[in-house]
Amino acid sequence: MEINNLLESSNSFKSLEADAARLASKWAQSGLLEGLTSDKDKKNMAMILENQAKQIVAEQSNTGTGGTFTAGQGEQWAGVALPLVRKVFAQIAAQDFVGVQPMNLPSGLAFFLDFKYGSSTAGFTANDNMYGNVSTAGDKMAVDEEVSGGLYGAGRFGYSINTASQAFTVDSGSVTSASFGYEDGDVPGNYHSFTVSLAGTGFDTEGIRAFRIVSASVDVTTHPQFTTVSGNNVTFIVSQSAVTTPALTGSVVYQSSQLTTAAVISKIQQEHLRSQKSTLSFVQKPLLLKHVS
Repeated sequence: MEINNLLESSNSFKSLEADAARLASKWAQSGLLEGLTSDKDKKNMAMILENQAKQIVAEQSNTGTGGTFTAGQGEQWAGVALPLVRKVFAQIAAQDFVGVQPMNLPSGLAFFLDFKYGSSTAGFTANDNMYGNVSTAGDKMAVDEEVSGGLYGAGRFGYSINTASQAFTVDSGSVTSASFGYEDGDVPGNYHSFTVSLAGTGFDTEGIRAFRIVSASVDVTTHPQFTTVSGNNVTFIVSQSAVTTPALTGSVVYQSSQLTTAAVISKIQQEHLRSQKSTLSFVQKPLLLKHVS
């Protein structure tokens, strides 16, 4: 017997799942779960109805009318409240966009899947959070701090796109206030401008903000939001704190709109291995709930 099986009672998520299933079976007899197709919706609704029923009983106890659901007694309005909860909660639009988890107490635990980058590439680091700083302790959405990292920011869509690289050696060009969007407090002297030709590479002109400059194995891209393209030339605006010399030797990691035969085969092999790993992971550990907030 595995040690995890001996500690099943310590798994808060499984306990909540068991409670939700029991409540769904209970409230299904009332007819208030009719029309709900998924188990998740039924469990969520059952939890909400249970909470409302507890509140009605508590109010009746406080007003001395008893704890039975008898219509017309003082504060008793179970015949209206429960169907109203059923109608309103089922129509909340948030359920179509984000995860909604009813709580069985005034305070509780919210479970979520914490997605992380699996490998390091230019601009991304393995095990970094895909949500950026919004899921880091002290940097929640309630904090007055600009979101960053993860998928937030210019060019952050390039993690899984087909990439290639092109070596270059260029000198810094002229930088004007327009080069960095006329940002208040910045001056042209704080930046370098490097223009690299990607002629013949089949680069994706619509994905240039995801392009990265790498020099001596170090990603020196500092302001991808200011990257521009003109014909086959891509211009990068880089802070002088990242590149101290006016000349730069390195390579551009870019997204290609063309796939070679070798690249296609490599992609198919990678996806095949990834699907096998995902299947094994799902069978062995179906609930990947690593973090609690």
